Amino acid sequence: MDTFIIYILILIPIFALLSVVSSLIKKKNRYKTKKIYQYTRKKYLLTKAESDLFKTLNQLLDNRYYIFPQIHLDSILDNKVIGQDWKGALSHIQRKSIDYVICDKVYLSPLLAIELDDISHSRNDRRDRDNLVERIFQEANMPLLRIQSTDVNNIGKIRNDIYQIIGNEKV
Repeated sequence: MDTFIIYILILIPIFALLSVVSSLIKKKNRYKTKKIYQYTRKKYLLTKAESDLFKTLNQLLDNRYYIFPQIHLDSILDNKVIGQDWKGALSHIQRKSIDYVICDKVYLSPLLAIELDDISHSRNDRRDRDNLVERIFQEANMPLLRIQSTDVNNIGKIRNDIYQIIGNEKV
């Protein structure tokens, strides 16, 4: 009987150790097997209206500024403001983008953000998003120009709107 107890006392820690090792191996393998996603290249980077406005902006700005399309807000806005949770602030803007950003050619400083308002901007969820983006830009002292899709080819209006914001140099 004493031998039986000795075997049990030896086997219990062995089974416990095997159980722990087995669970660690399973956990490690779970992190190794990541799902592989498939992607295809988009046919166009911009919609037709966005492409038309991009061409208009390039014509107006005449190589004096860089124009970047489809820029994520976290590329032009700093989320590390003293006194706030920078991770929370980053996640708040991380998946949002703006249609165009105009930058100076010397330092690549963002001067003006432009949002093209097409029919989708009349949806309630889109209006909420637009209001949030406007508030964020206002608090960051970053000018935001909204252009209606019906004004895409109105070069005079776009020129005047940009000039009022960028100022100093006539566009």
